[in-house]
Amino acid sequence: MKGLIIGGTGTISAAVVNYLIKKNYDLTVLNRDFNSHRIKKKKIKLIKADYNIYSKDEILKKFSDYYDFVINFNIFTKEQALKEIEIYRNITEKYFFISSTAIFDDKEIINEKSKLTKKWNYARNKIICENIFKEEFEKNQFPIIILRPSHTVNSFTFPTHVQGLGFGLYKIAKQTNSIYTFTDHTNFWSFISSLDFAKILFNILNKSVSPGNDFNIVNEDYFSWSDYFDELKFVFDCNFDLINTEHYKFNSLGKNIYDSIIYDKIKNRIFDTSKINHFDININNKMNYKKIIHESFKWHINNLLTNQIKYNDNVFNNFLEICKKNNENKFR
Repeated sequence: MKGLIIGGTGTISAAVVNYLIKKNYDLTVLNRDFNSHRIKKKKIKLIKADYNIYSKDEILKKFSDYYDFVINFNIFTKEQALKEIEIYRNITEKYFFISSTAIFDDKEIINEKSKLTKKWNYARNKIICENIFKEEFEKNQFPIIILRPSHTVNSFTFPTHVQGLGFGLYKIAKQTNSIYTFTDHTNFWSFISSLDFAKILFNILNKSVSPGNDFNIVNEDYFSWSDYFDELKFVFDCNFDLINTEHYKFNSLGKNIYDSIIYDKIKNRIFDTSKINHFDININNKMNYKKIIHESFKWHINNLLTNQIKYNDNVFNNFLEICKKNNENKFR
C-alpha cells in the first residue's frame, strides 16, 4: 500500500511511520528533516521541505504519484484544512485528518457523539477543521476519515500533567523533592501509547474502512492524577511532596500551558470504545498508564547522555521556580 505522510517524526507520526514500515508499506514522508533519527529513513522516500511555505502547485509537483492514503499530522487551522482539500482531492483514496479528543466536553463518558466544548481555542480550531472536511465529504465526496487521539505518548515524550515539561519533571522531583500540581484529583484521565495508535490506524487501513467515518483512537484504561503521582514516586524512586494548589497559579507558565490544564488536564477523560470495537479495528492488550510511564522512563534513563531528550526550557525553569518557592514557604 502506498502512503504519503506529512510530518512523520512527532509523538504519534514517528510511531506510525515505523510501524507501517514493518508492515511493508511504501511510504513517502515529507518534513523539514528535524528529529529524523526517530524513523527508519532508509526504508522510506524522504522529501525534505517546509510544507507550510509551499503553494498548492509547488506541493503537487513534489507528489507525482497517486496515494492509497495521505496523513497530515500538522493541521490546526481553517486555512490549512481548505488548502489540504484543494491539494489532495484528486490524488488519494483516503485522507486522514488528525483531530483530538480535546474537542469534547467532560460531562459524560466520551464517545464520538459526545457534547463538544466551546472553551478552548485549540479545540475550537480542530472542530472547525472537522466541519470543513465533513462538509466537503457531503458535497463532493472528499475522502476524509477523522481520527481523534486522546493524549498520546511515545517513549521519547515523557507523560506529565504540564504540557512541555516532559522529563524535566524527573529533574525537578530530584532537585526539590516536590511537585506542584492542581488541586482537583477526583477526575480521571487517560493516555494511549503511540504504538497502539499506529496499530489501530493499520487496522483501519487494512480493513478498508470507508471515507466519511470518524473515530476516537483511545484507551479503555484510565487513572486519577493521584494514581499517576503515586506511580511516579515509585518509578522516580523519590518520595516527593505533592503540593496541591489552585488552578490559577499555573498562569505563570503561560497561556497555552494554562489553557491545556484548565480545559483538558483537569477534565474527565474516560472513553467509550464501542465504535472502534464495532468496526473491528480496536486492539487487545493496549499499554496501560503504568506501562506507558515505565517504558518512557526507561527510554529517558537510557538516553540521558544523548541530545535526544527534549522539553521546553521556559516551562522547566518556570515550574522549577514554583516548586522552589513552595519549598521555601514550607520552612517559614
